[in-house]
Amino acid sequence: MSTNRTRNLRTTRRAGRAVSALGAGFLTAAAGSWVLIRKELLAENITVHDDVKKLAGKKVADPFTAYAQADIVNKHALAMTGGKPFAELPMDAPERQTALMAANVRSSLLTSVLSFGLSGLTAGVGVTALLAGRGLKSAAKGE
Repeated sequence: MSTNRTRNLRTTRRAGRAVSALGAGFLTAAAGSWVLIRKELLAENITVHDDVKKLAGKKVADPFTAYAQADIVNKHALAMTGGKPFAELPMDAPERQTALMAANVRSSLLTSVLSFGLSGLTAGVGVTALLAGRGLKSAAKGE
């Protein structure tokens, strides 16, 4: 085997190890962030409202319960304001403070939904990198 080929195979193996390590790092980061987001949501002690049929009474701890609660908060706020969001209410409207609070709660819940999604994306990138790294190592072995 030529020296260049041996060097190329060694480089490919190293690249495979590096990409696999990167994938493992992404998976670790994804799992850690998912656990942290869940812990923080549970610490808020929010329970899905009874108006949400399938998830009523469950603790908000994942993207599904967070989205369901954000949606029902919005529906209740719009019912209280005659269908107007906070930005469309007159400055002197008595329900303006409630609409603002509902908008803030909803935004926070939707941010957690986005964070869970980002964790999922990071996990997907990690799995892809692991598979690519294994493929590189396998190619370097000549399999």
